[in-house]
Amino acid sequence: MVDHRILTPIPSNSANVRYHIVQNVWVHNITISMVAGQATEAVEDTGGQSIFTANDNRFDANTYRLDSFTDQHFFWADAAVSWFRWRGSANGNDVNGRARLVSR
Repeated sequence: MVDHRILTPIPSNSANVRYHIVQNVWVHNITISMVAGQATEAVEDTGGQSIFTANDNRFDANTYRLDSFTDQHFFWADAAVSWFRWRGSANGNDVNGRARLVSR
């Protein structure tokens, strides 16, 4: 079971630019536990949306242990979302994933 995992992307090749390109990240087949105040997320700080739309970053077939299906434990495309929106057609994450409730 993974409680806290940090994915660190590789820096871009330019010596003058200090940003990371996050692409082809596939988070799959792990168990993630989240209670109040914890989240699974991807963020961008350049104003672009390619980390969410074009760079082939995805979550699938994971198992989440959550204290609520409706709390916003997920942050994707600049929005905090619940389990239901995380899996919804707009985000398309963890289409084959599942969530289980755990006590708070």
